[in-house]
Amino acid sequence: MNKIEMEPKKEGVPRTTFRFVVFIFKKIIEKKRYWLLPLWCLLAALAIILFLASNSVLLPAIYMAF
Repeated sequence: MNKIEMEPKKEGVPRTTFRFVVFIFKKIIEKKRYWLLPLWCLLAALAIILFLASNSVLLPAIYMAF
C-alpha cells in the first residue's frame, strides 16, 4: 500500500449551500455546541424574510425594525 492510501481522507468544507448547512449542523451536534442552534435558525429565518421581502412594500418597514 502506498503512503497516500493509508492516510485518512480529510473532510473539507462542502461546496454547495445545502451540504454546507448540513455540515454546520453536524459539527454543532458533534462538538455539543447546542447553544448555536437557535442562533443559526434565527439567522436563517432573517435571511428568508429579507429574501422574500426584497421587492415588496414591506421592505421599508423591515429596515425600520432594525
